[in-house]
Amino acid sequence: MPSAVLVAEPETTTREYLGRQLRDDGFDVLGASRRSEALDLAEQARPDLVLLAELDLCLCLRRGEPGRNWDRNVPIVLLAPSSDPVERVRALNRGADDVIARPFAYEELLARIRAVLRRTTVGLGEVLVAGD
Repeated sequence: MPSAVLVAEPETTTREYLGRQLRDDGFDVLGASRRSEALDLAEQARPDLVLLAELDLCLCLRRGEPGRNWDRNVPIVLLAPSSDPVERVRALNRGADDVIARPFAYEELLARIRAVLRRTTVGLGEVLVAGD
């Protein structure tokens, strides 16, 4: 079953480009242009990973909101507006699992998405038996 990726990106061109590329690479893609739409999709669709452009949305997904219910541990990859290391560290400290600066190479972004998914889905469905 393909992994579902929520692309929360206000810029239409970038959102559509990422959607096409990720679909071509075997992902189910959900697109959101607004924060409220992204939160609704995170709650209703339960994506396997969220690719987003806003640190505030990352914080919201991690902390939750009263009356809302989504997986607060969903993997998050942030598309940072710059390559400033201070900003990237801040994003990681605030809940992003990975950060990639704009402009980005799609191949690198894809590799990072796959790596995050690999780390977060290891062991799902496996049974570990200890003892007799």
